[in-house]
Amino acid sequence: DWIPTATNSAGGFDLDTAGIILAAAHVPQGIVVFTDIDVHLIEYVGPPAYYSRRLVSHDTGIIGPKAWTTIPNGILFMGVHSFWAFSSGVQRIPCPISNAVFRESNLTKPLRVFMGLNDSAREVWIFYPNIGSVEADRVAIYRFSDNDGSQWWSKGKLSRTAWLNPIW
Repeated sequence: DWIPTATNSAGGFDLDTAGIILAAAHVPQGIVVFTDIDVHLIEYVGPPAYYSRRLVSHDTGIIGPKAWTTIPNGILFMGVHSFWAFSSGVQRIPCPISNAVFRESNLTKPLRVFMGLNDSAREVWIFYPNIGSVEADRVAIYRFSDNDGSQWWSKGKLSRTAWLNPIW
């Protein structure tokens, strides 16, 4: 039953944003909702309201609807000018190859930008089109930390239009 009544928990709400919703993802804390200008978190709070929503970042939005992937305890996503992570809050991820990704690429095709998780290697693969390309033909790879400081970035040429998390 989608009609709110006294005997159900149906209902809805608007996000307080001027942005356009591009993506949403389930994380341990709730549901992260990405717009083109900001990021929100929808959290379960129980009856009678059931869910609350709050702005978690007005510093960035997401570049495209597939420019995110979940990682343990959160999510990694691509903004317009940098990479970001959400776990307890949104924080910028330093990237020494950001010029290659954000300035030497064709990000005017945000539907062609996508991310994938290589869980066994603790890597996020970011695919995007190079300048002059329409399809994703470049990759940036981010090795995220296991609390041992083993983070690194790499880049390369690799044409892809899809991703499947490899199972080893």
